[in-house]
Amino acid sequence: MSATNRGSTREEQDFYATPAWCTEDLLKNFDITQFRYILEPCSGSNAITDVIINYANSNNLSNIEVITNDIRSETPAQYHYDFLTGWEFFCESHKIDAVITNPPYTHAMQFIEKGLSICDTVVMLLRLNFLGSRRRFEFFKAERLEHIYVLHKRPSFVKGGTDATEYAWFVFKNERKGDAKLRVI
Repeated sequence: MSATNRGSTREEQDFYATPAWCTEDLLKNFDITQFRYILEPCSGSNAITDVIINYANSNNLSNIEVITNDIRSETPAQYHYDFLTGWEFFCESHKIDAVITNPPYTHAMQFIEKGLSICDTVVMLLRLNFLGSRRRFEFFKAERLEHIYVLHKRPSFVKGGTDATEYAWFVFKNERKGDAKLRVI
């Protein structure tokens, strides 16, 4: 993903399936039992969703339901809407407790803000350098970042190779308590 500006081509609509181990490592460190309805708005091939469902099933967490959406109609998602412009109808009749996703990086900030407008917890797989930006500085000053779970190795999103970027799961909350915490997982 980060190498796309150095001669690589981007996948259509920024589709980069998340390796299962990334989500497995998140679930070993982040408690999802507090949630009933989890929305995966960029579900793609259900890479994140499948791991969450397997985790819930193997831990007898039958109360957790993952709702899937993807803008691309050819995916196995339950819904096919542009999350940034067409998701309000669903939120009127369903309470979303958390958003967990690997968003298109070019729209990550928009996905975080949209997610926090419909629920209290947003978990995003992002480049670690997401922290360093003048454009996002004011957002980070608002103290919505609760945890950063840094992946201990680089994930491979395309063709078996990795790019030159570190990744982390960022947990944002509308009302967080205390300072943001960082953990390498």
